Amino acid sequence: MIKRPMCIAAALWVLLLVCWYDMRASETVPLSYPKSGQTIQVLGQISGREKTAYGMRLYLRDISFPGQIMEKEEESQTKDIYSEESIHSEENTASKESIHSEENTDSEENTASKENTASKENTHSKENTLPAENTQHFKKENQVLVYLKNSLNIQLNTYPIGQWLLVSGKGQIPDAATNPGQFDARSYYQARHVMLFLKDSTVIKKNASRDHYRNFLEELKDRMKSSYYDVLGETDGAMLSAISLGEKSALTPEKKKLYQEGGIAHILAISSLHVTMLGMVCYRMLRRGKLSFLAAGGASAFFMLSFCIMSGMSVSAQRACIMFFIWLGSQITGRTCDRPISAAFAMLVILLRSPEYLWDSGFLLSFGCILSLILAVPFCEQVFCRKRLYPGKEKCRNAFLISLKKSLLAGAALQLGTMPIVMYFFNQITPYGILLNLIVVPLMTLLMGAGLLGGFLGIFCIPLGTLAAAPCHYLLWLFEKLCCLERRLPGAVLITGRPGMQQIWGYYALLMLAGLLPAVVARMKKRSDKRRIRHINNQLAVFGWLKKRETFVQLIMIIAAIVILFPRPVQKLRLTFLDVGQGDGIVIENGGFTALADGGSSSVNDIWGNRIERTLKCYGISELDYVFLSHGDKDHINGIEQMLEEYEQNNWGRNIGGITLKNLVLPDTGAGDDKLEHVKELAQKQNIKIWTASAGAMIRAEEAGRKRTGGPELEITVLAPQKKRITEDANENSMVLRLNYGTFSTLLTGDLEGQGEEALLQQAEPAPVTVLKVAHHGSKNATTEEFLRKFPAGYAVISCGRDNRYGHPAGETLQRLEAAGCVIYNTAENGAVVIRADGAGEVRVQSAVYSVPGQ
Repeated sequence: MIKRPMCIAAALWVLLLVCWYDMRASETVPLSYPKSGQTIQVLGQISGREKTAYGMRLYLRDISFPGQIMEKEEESQTKDIYSEESIHSEENTASKESIHSEENTDSEENTASKENTASKENTHSKENTLPAENTQHFKKENQVLVYLKNSLNIQLNTYPIGQWLLVSGKGQIPDAATNPGQFDARSYYQARHVMLFLKDSTVIKKNASRDHYRNFLEELKDRMKSSYYDVLGETDGAMLSAISLGEKSALTPEKKKLYQEGGIAHILAISSLHVTMLGMVCYRMLRRGKLSFLAAGGASAFFMLSFCIMSGMSVSAQRACIMFFIWLGSQITGRTCDRPISAAFAMLVILLRSPEYLWDSGFLLSFGCILSLILAVPFCEQVFCRKRLYPGKEKCRNAFLISLKKSLLAGAALQLGTMPIVMYFFNQITPYGILLNLIVVPLMTLLMGAGLLGGFLGIFCIPLGTLAAAPCHYLLWLFEKLCCLERRLPGAVLITGRPGMQQIWGYYALLMLAGLLPAVVARMKKRSDKRRIRHINNQLAVFGWLKKRETFVQLIMIIAAIVILFPRPVQKLRLTFLDVGQGDGIVIENGGFTALADGGSSSVNDIWGNRIERTLKCYGISELDYVFLSHGDKDHINGIEQMLEEYEQNNWGRNIGGITLKNLVLPDTGAGDDKLEHVKELAQKQNIKIWTASAGAMIRAEEAGRKRTGGPELEITVLAPQKKRITEDANENSMVLRLNYGTFSTLLTGDLEGQGEEALLQQAEPAPVTVLKVAHHGSKNATTEEFLRKFPAGYAVISCGRDNRYGHPAGETLQRLEAAGCVIYNTAENGAVVIRADGAGEVRVQSAVYSVPGQ
């Protein structure tokens, strides 16, 4: 390390960033800024563009806001903007696009504007400018992501890169994570210098300038993509576009999930595998063409830089490209390329430009993989391969075994080095990924070579391109079948939960100790040979014992490190009121018992995959003992409905790659609710036990299989509905649950209101509760004063969507709760609300969002 100052500099910079982010003030920009529907205008230059299934989106750089537009026009003649007819439509297809995590938390408010946006061209209008306090967030390098309205049929070349645009749309800051395990869009886009989304956008003005080099690369990429579709078809063409061009917009979620659960999702990202293969081939071909080191190196560097720009310049591509440039420099100068130094230099370059990458999953996985190959492979060779990897004369005789052994060691090193990162961001691991990569990685050279050749030839002659790309079809078919086969094996996907930072540091500390063990033993022996001192001889006896069992001790330390990462079940009671937008979702945990009360939303797309399942996996929950559905409204059941539609059992009765459900509990209100009947049919197809519950039913967690932990017993009692339907209103027939855990109690009321609430007040015994889940998202027709007198609560949790169209929570309801002395939490402002109780009087409440609007 002393001989590598670049590595020391990179390590110090990382340490400085960690300390700075730990000491900095918490975020002060509230989640509701800018408000939904606030129209703003932005002037900027196109730096990137993407065509998706929902339309087109553009990246604008060098941005300014309306107050500065006239100054820009007067100062620069190159920004000569002329009028363009704006595109007006009452549809909003762009707003339906998920922002990387495939969700839209404001879909209720993203209705089409009926106003003529052309009338808003007054660039000095105060209502179209951002508040002054937010202007510091938009520096020169920052960008705005623009979602164009009605852009499905617009071609990419309509908006060339380098063109200046004046656009108008609804501003929105990327959403931060408001649930445990949820994808943090704000952090992701901040690392990429995207600070603002502009949705429902229309182009007001533009000029004719363009970046010819970038546009040439984009056109080549589009032609290659079209060629893939022509020669391989839509399915294989989309897959090969993702693998060779980094174009993932056409990939279906099912394909992405299949490759992720197979442990080969890394082939979809432009990384060292692509850069090394293409760059090395280019360089060696040029050298064989009798070009000098300098000429071949310069041409190869320009080719790889162009390829990385064309593929989107992801963080993994940046790292691979910088390391490849350093390798080319070593070839030109005749010096040795040191991989640790080149990796450290690449890390410094990326983090100096964007320090936020330090917490980005792509950055950590990319550098985790390269550092694992540098540091962990020798360690794995030492532990798992006591003999030399190349035993002299036997090298040629056992070439296949040696190659297999090298691949297994590299796979084991990658798993050990990146396991905490994978568990932290994805909350699951794929143990069979090592074996699958033994087949997939060697075939990637053939896949990439045939794909690029076939795609290039297909531009000029489709039959010739089809012939050249024929191996790609069979290789992609093989990859898919291998993933499908692997998914059906027991333990194919292990849901691990998210480890804490102390667990991660403990894991790497144990691996480091295991790696240093042989060196420590050898040093102690050397010291004892020089100085025959009693205490050193005693130490020698200890280390002599370790020397004989060195491999065994190292294996024990590795196993202990892995065990440290896995979370233990919650011994006390933990309730998590999820932020699901306009809907309900409550996670109940105690010991080995887990349950979910409701799970749906009317304002968030893909509510199960993006929020509920992510939180369950973050907690390490792979099985739900019970799911309670209060009634059949969409905002309470559509997440569970989505889960059951995607449910797929393996040969061991487990849900492949997802959460296994054991029991489904529905309200006993008789037939007539078509939505609940549909959920019931889906559950029956998967052989899930279905129960109907009415007032008086009780479930004890211990009877459901929870291991006894010595604490109070968790009891779930059904208070409503009665066995007959009260009215035809589903809300008034909601299931009401009461949770008792020692001195702690919770009342989960669903959407109870009206006659249903009156019936509960007449039949239930008055009893105070610790936590009240406010009925019907805080509607003014629910949670009356009489109800609060009969069920007085210390805490009240309201689950509703931000800026929802219903006006929830109602001001009257908030006044009643305050008058009753409740401490109020609102998921729209506080995010997920996590409540922990020991059953003996101690209650801890934690909010996922610390910067609450109005505070």
